[in-house]
Amino acid sequence: MHIELIIIGNEIISGDTPDANGPWLSQYLETWNAKLDQISIIPDQPGVILNTLSQSINRSNLIIISGGLGPTDDDITKKTLAGFFHKDLKINPVAQELVKSHYVRLKRQWVPEHNFYHMIPEGFEPLSNNIGLAPGLFFQTATYSIIVAPGVPLEFQSIIKETIPLKNLIDAQPPLYQLQIRTKNITEEMIFNEVGIELLKKIRPFTEICSYPRSFGGVDLVIKSQQDIQTLKEDFLNSPLKQYIWQIGNLSLPELIIQMSTSKKIKLGLAESCTGGLISSLLTDVSGSSACYMGSIVAYSYEIKMDLLGVKQATLDSYGAVSKETAWEMAKGAFEKLKVDIAIGTTGIAGPMGGTKEKPVGTIGIGLFSKNYSHSDLLVFRGNRIELKKRFSQAALHKLLEVIKTS
Repeated sequence: MHIELIIIGNEIISGDTPDANGPWLSQYLETWNAKLDQISIIPDQPGVILNTLSQSINRSNLIIISGGLGPTDDDITKKTLAGFFHKDLKINPVAQELVKSHYVRLKRQWVPEHNFYHMIPEGFEPLSNNIGLAPGLFFQTATYSIIVAPGVPLEFQSIIKETIPLKNLIDAQPPLYQLQIRTKNITEEMIFNEVGIELLKKIRPFTEICSYPRSFGGVDLVIKSQQDIQTLKEDFLNSPLKQYIWQIGNLSLPELIIQMSTSKKIKLGLAESCTGGLISSLLTDVSGSSACYMGSIVAYSYEIKMDLLGVKQATLDSYGAVSKETAWEMAKGAFEKLKVDIAIGTTGIAGPMGGTKEKPVGTIGIGLFSKNYSHSDLLVFRGNRIELKKRFSQAALHKLLEVIKTS
């Protein structure tokens, strides 16, 4: 079974709008033990669309097209499909009723002359759009099928999931068991050629192994197998890779922290300088974070560090604002002020100015303070200002997770 996705849109080509449909479709197909063979991203140009479609129907059994169904002049997918199959673009009674129901659902007045949503190529079947306005399209021959959906991710997903018997079209197989191993402080080269070489050699004959380096440190390993994954979990936790594994699962770092803190009834607080509230934002992006996250003091200046967090003038004079000593006192201050179980403090140099030979741009002090544990570190990372803030935040969250796990 060969499946491909054609993404149509000048805004995708230009980079103004990032594509979300390709990654989502790849993951969705995996639930049926199927995969995409190819993704093509092309502009709203008839010649390019025709050429791409001509190649696609000769190599794929299922072609999914995203985009170009809107009401503007550059939404030419339907017209181009009609021309490709030598069909007329006509008013379709079923499509017309669907469009009326879509407008009623959204409490809007439909003016047919403004969008031509109800006109589709002859021989195509209209598909209900349970999120937006433009119907999707379906076309099938003895050798291939075509699904056309709007490019808006929620609409695309709705049509693929809810209005098409995709399971029948792709001849779905029993799903593979999937195990995600999330690591930190290790590279792909180290995993495959050093630390994990014996384990991966052992499991490779009956598994599919994919690796995904992450932008801010670590590698995710996705293991797919038709065998029991409990044994695989034990294999990894009994291997030299264990010290680098921070999670067996697919939660984000903030999600795992919130989940574990909530289950252990641990209250968290922050004192942020160089991260400027980013750690707080990452944690509060998680639904239910209010169960364990109490708050943050963003202390950027010397005065706020001293007045609100109790950082000593002598500490700042002796070690500087960017130091493990200051980070520790910030964490201690947050612990006391916010009345939490674990507090973390961050102070660093995100650049591009402010670095010195002793403390270059990318230096961060991370302090942790709890009733039974306190520690601080001075670390150095590379990147531009925005990247460094993200790296700082990830590093601080990983240290926070380590304390939560042992609490």
